[in-house]
Amino acid sequence: MVGGIEMEFKFYVNNKGLFVADLGLMNSFANPKDLKHEFTYNLEQDSILVIKSDDSKEQRLVVKKFSDTFDYIELINRKNNKSISMRKIIE
Repeated sequence: MVGGIEMEFKFYVNNKGLFVADLGLMNSFANPKDLKHEFTYNLEQDSILVIKSDDSKEQRLVVKKFSDTFDYIELINRKNNKSISMRKIIE
């Protein structure tokens, strides 16, 4: 990746996850530890994604899906009303 930023979330069946960022050209300025982040997760009420990171901070995000699959979702943080749209590109 040269000019863009690519983020990948991996959710494993044991409620563990991995976030990996590819910052393109900015990778050379970043701390490699900041490019990978492990977390635990669970779903509550089928639409609230609870992510807990290594520093024990908990994030509660509402998952809004736009079809019967999870190919395109939006994660909404109700505390600050910010959202991230995500789409699946490979499986």
